[in-house]
Amino acid sequence: MNSQDLDDVRKQAEFDRFMSAARVERMRGDYHRAAASVQQALRIRPEDADAREFAADVIAALGQPEKAAEVYKELFHDDPSRIGAEEKYAKATLQIAEGKRQRELLTHISDHPAKFAPPPRNPLIAAVLSSAPGFGQIYCGQFTRGAIIFVVSM
Repeated sequence: MNSQDLDDVRKQAEFDRFMSAARVERMRGDYHRAAASVQQALRIRPEDADAREFAADVIAALGQPEKAAEVYKELFHDDPSRIGAEEKYAKATLQIAEGKRQRELLTHISDHPAKFAPPPRNPLIAAVLSSAPGFGQIYCGQFTRGAIIFVVSM
């Protein structure tokens, strides 16, 4: 075995060690350490598609779907047979869109609070309904609680 072959074997062993550590750390829920380990593995073999996909999985778990989506898209573009990368790209894209929609909705609610306020209650109706246990809660929109109070009081 020449020195080049020996060097390749050492690099492969080191790559495998970093990837094993990354898998264990991900299983333990330590995504930051898993990301560091997989990045070290990628320094050794940056072209390894499985390691790149694993890195994207960890990035997604760290709450960075935009970065993960970019990696998944590259992986699928480079190798269209990687169906898993395509599915993960679609999930990340949906997660990004849903997050954007939620932020827009929260902005809209905070900009127009009057639109989302409950309608004013009529005190006379509330007084009349208070004669029956639970009906006041139902009138105020607490349907389950009102039904429970009504059933328990019978």
